[in-house]
Amino acid sequence: MPWKRGIIMHGTPGCGKTISIKALMHSLQDKGVASLYVKSFDACQGPQYSIRSIFAHARVMAPCLLLLEDLDSLVKDEVRSYFLNEVSVGGRISFVCDMR
Repeated sequence: MPWKRGIIMHGTPGCGKTISIKALMHSLQDKGVASLYVKSFDACQGPQYSIRSIFAHARVMAPCLLLLEDLDSLVKDEVRSYFLNEVSVGGRISFVCDMR
């Protein structure tokens, strides 16, 4: 993922990913930048609806930090291209993705 679309934090449990993300969120909040923390794409209307809604909400809130917890389990094969299309629209959204 190119740097201007976001960063991926990868590491074993307990290595400091979550505490780093929380510090980043707090720092940006002090500067008036909103954060969205996503742990699941589960919704009654399905994962594509969730992905579209989350990214639409982040665009409305821009500038915005969008945090995707456990990215490798969130983006399954059946929604990968849909997710990547939403990411490519981007805008003034920064991404932090946590992979375990």
